[in-house]
Amino acid sequence: MKVIIEPNDVLLFRELRYFEAGMDHVARSILPLPQTVAGAIRSKILAEQKFSQEAKDYVGYGKEESKNLVIDGVFLWDREEFFATPMDVVEFDDRKCFMKPKRIDEFGVEFFYPSAEPCGGFLKLNEIVRYLEGNLNIENVKIVNILKERRVGISLKDTKTTEEHMLYTVEFLRIPALSVWTNDLKFLPKKGLLKLGGEGRFANYRIEDCNPFEIFEKKWERIRNEISKKFKLYVATPLLIENSGKYTWNIKNELESTGIKVKRIIPLVGKPVKVSGWDLANNKPKGVRYAVPAGSVYFVEAEKLNLNKPYLKLGKMTKLGYGLCFVGVWHD
Repeated sequence: MKVIIEPNDVLLFRELRYFEAGMDHVARSILPLPQTVAGAIRSKILAEQKFSQEAKDYVGYGKEESKNLVIDGVFLWDREEFFATPMDVVEFDDRKCFMKPKRIDEFGVEFFYPSAEPCGGFLKLNEIVRYLEGNLNIENVKIVNILKERRVGISLKDTKTTEEHMLYTVEFLRIPALSVWTNDLKFLPKKGLLKLGGEGRFANYRIEDCNPFEIFEKKWERIRNEISKKFKLYVATPLLIENSGKYTWNIKNELESTGIKVKRIIPLVGKPVKVSGWDLANNKPKGVRYAVPAGSVYFVEAEKLNLNKPYLKLGKMTKLGYGLCFVGVWHD
């Protein structure tokens, strides 16, 4: 099942830092974290049901996650989903190519070649599928970027008159739509309006009854036959891994808990994403956690491989859209 959310205007999802007009000049927007969109849907269900006990139980009111309502992932959408470009897709000598892990056995050193910056941006769903199959035509791939729009504002006094030295700029996102993958939705009309992001802006939503994983499942047999004991793990949504009370990139324990005996992991990960939020039930901010960003890629070599589906859900808050990872072919 999918929920397609189409904004009526630009949206604001504030970065996790303090902002005050007069002290700062630009309030920047980041892409919405999965829990932000999940929270909008949970709030809409509660409002529709007038905070009934049944609705509270269904959305997990007062709890971080619900046992019943599962959000598998949140993606940009414009007639199809867009995924963060894998970080091994880079631009080198004015052309796109794949960055690959290399090893010098005599020195026991591993590194990535060529040394280049990831292209960033987003790829269409079909291109991500071809990437996982190991047959993406990298030179012809089209990378899409999000449009940002700046608007100027000025702080007002209680009398609704402007204050001196209080001019500021807000950076909004111009997003065509969002696609929310979920298992089931109760208590929610098939279409309507919900509030999303800063300033409580409204967006239209509609529910589509479909299997969002269908295309990945159709390609899975072909991918599995190509894998043997080496594969890529593409991080489709931010990944929260906690080891000994600290957040880390290391997914070895998570993989082994799924039955994969890991020989080595070569991570290609981006700058950690700060994850926080607002606790609606207790009316207070949540603590800060650090997630591996979407688009990160793990090159995994296993001693024992037991994979029976094209994706894994790893780490914390997987019912709020975090930790969705797809298995792909690793060509040396």
